[in-house]
Amino acid sequence: MRRSHSLSHRLCRGCLTNIAINLTAQNRLAKAENTCLRAVDIALLGGIGKSHIFRARLDYFKSLSIFGQWEEAEDVWQLLDPMGRQWSRSVYRPGMAENLYARFLFWQGKLQEVNLINAEQLAKKGKDRRTIRSLHRLRGQWRLEQVQWESATNSFLEAVLIARAMGQKDEEAEAFLALTKLHLKQLPDPHHIAEQLASAKEPAHRPLAELWLAIGNHEQATKHALAAYKWAWADGEPYVHRYELNKARALLEQLNIPIPDLPPYDPAKEEKFPWEDELVAAIEELRAKAEAEKAADGQAEDWQ
Repeated sequence: MRRSHSLSHRLCRGCLTNIAINLTAQNRLAKAENTCLRAVDIALLGGIGKSHIFRARLDYFKSLSIFGQWEEAEDVWQLLDPMGRQWSRSVYRPGMAENLYARFLFWQGKLQEVNLINAEQLAKKGKDRRTIRSLHRLRGQWRLEQVQWESATNSFLEAVLIARAMGQKDEEAEAFLALTKLHLKQLPDPHHIAEQLASAKEPAHRPLAELWLAIGNHEQATKHALAAYKWAWADGEPYVHRYELNKARALLEQLNIPIPDLPPYDPAKEEKFPWEDELVAAIEELRAKAEAEKAADGQAEDWQ
């Protein structure tokens, strides 16, 4: 019986992780964080093994990092980092954690080359092209902020090529690549390329705003900067893409455009999943059981 319960809890943790990933992709950051917290509860209380606790904490660290809750994210990192990395690939792939931590440092202006090298070595050893691509894109952004156009171009190009080899498109890396090439005077017909990038199904608005601004088209730069700001606002404070929101705000200020007055997060508008109350009840049952067992252990020690 206990084994079947543990199995259901493992499946539940994995399902919650997938749901949180989808919610983040839909820009529903508040619901994603709540789902990550439920996954942490299940992992800690369900007796399902350290690998699931590690992954649940890593997902929660990712959410906190997106919001710019630096101290809270660092606290979670200090819990998960010493746990090791020897987990099944179904739970974790080498370099994932180091990639997220490198991005966390970059968003705070604390990234060092050693952080990227360490993450890349692990991801290459694990043959995880998705993480390798993410790291190339991150290095490109880091070098771009240092105004190292050639180095940034090389990194963005690597990210684009890996995406294409995977049969995908990396709109963000492609837009940043166009921007750095423009600064190196290596971009033929910038207007045409910017228009092509803007016609994508999900255009990368912030780098496109920077590209149009560098081209000298303030109208298009404003359009994409506003779109970037609204996307980064997500569910509203405090559930925003903190780094991207700050960058979009800086672009709007540079363009002398008023910052949009958007509403903060309203929990009353958040709809529950059909299964959410049942999940909460199950977690509370697990919590009560854990507390009862702890109290019983304490009483047993008193009698000894």
